[in-house]
Amino acid sequence: MTLVFRSPVTRMLLASDGLTTVLLQALTQAHLTPWVDGVETTPGRHVESAARGLLALAADDECLVRRTRLATRAGEVVSVNVVVARAGADGRIDAAMRDRTRPIGFAFAAAGLPMNRRISRTGLTPWPQAPATRCAFKDYTLNAADRPWAYIRELFSPRVVPPETHTEEAAAATGAGERV
Repeated sequence: MTLVFRSPVTRMLLASDGLTTVLLQALTQAHLTPWVDGVETTPGRHVESAARGLLALAADDECLVRRTRLATRAGEVVSVNVVVARAGADGRIDAAMRDRTRPIGFAFAAAGLPMNRRISRTGLTPWPQAPATRCAFKDYTLNAADRPWAYIRELFSPRVVPPETHTEEAAAATGAGERV
C-alpha cells in the first residue's frame, strides 16, 4: 500500500529537485536563517546508513556532517537538515559545509559546486521539535557527472508542510493526488 501526501504543497516540495529554501521562504513569507547546530568530522562508519550507501562511503572515509535548522526571524523552525560529504575531497565543499551564514544550498551554489539533485527517498518521520508528531522528509544526493558528492536529508515542519497522507487506493477513488 503506497501512501500519498494529501497536500499539493507537500507533494510539490518533496518532488522538487532544487530551490528548497526558496520554496520554504515563499510558503512562510519569511526570510529563513540557518542555525548551524554543528559541523563535525567523523569516519564513514558513524554516518547514517542512507548516506553511507548513497555516497559509497568506506568505514574509514573521513566525512563532514553538518546539522542545521532553518528558522524564521521569529524563531520558528521550518526545516531540520543533515548534510554529509567526504572531507578533503574538494576544498570548496569543505568551506561550504563549514559556512554558518548561509543555508547549505546557497553555500554550495556560491562555491560554484554542481547542484544536480537525485531524490532517493520521501516519507514520514518524527519531527525533531515534537517527536510525537510526524513530518514529511526527503533524502537526496547532489551529483557531478552522475556521481554523488553530498547527501542531504531535509525534515519539514508539519505546520508549514502538511504531513497528512492517505493510501494510493483512496487517492484514486477520490481523484486526489499523485504519487511522490
